[in-house]
Amino acid sequence: MNDAAVEQLFTQHGPTLTYAQAHGLGAHAEDLYRMRDLDKLHELSRGVYRLGSA
Repeated sequence: MNDAAVEQLFTQHGPTLTYAQAHGLGAHAEDLYRMRDLDKLHELSRGVYRLGSA
């Protein structure tokens, strides 16, 4: 899943999602890790992510 699609998931269902929620919506761990490393997502705690612009 590309970054724009992951951002859209967080915009529609978030802005905070767990890994399980994001995965259930089609995102993969690699997508979340990549976006975290690019500061597009913030990892609030293990497996809990918030959209960087939120």
